[in-house]
Amino acid sequence: MINPADQNPNKGTLALDMSGDGPKLVETFTCKLVSQGSRFFGFGKSEEEARKDAMGKCQGRTLLSFCEKEKITCEKN
Repeated sequence: MINPADQNPNKGTLALDMSGDGPKLVETFTCKLVSQGSRFFGFGKSEEEARKDAMGKCQGRTLLSFCEKEKITCEKN
């Protein structure tokens, strides 16, 4: 059985990239971090950007940081 809370909320999402020779749509990444029973989803144009977003959301929400970068899982949207 699939837990709806574990579903990627950004599946199929593209981002507008204005760098280079003109605007274009690029693939994106979503990373998930589970810490203390909470799920934090990060989003970005690169996996690294999405990892940083997930970690930042986790650290911003918890007083004591139990956010471990080793627990981050990522996938391409």
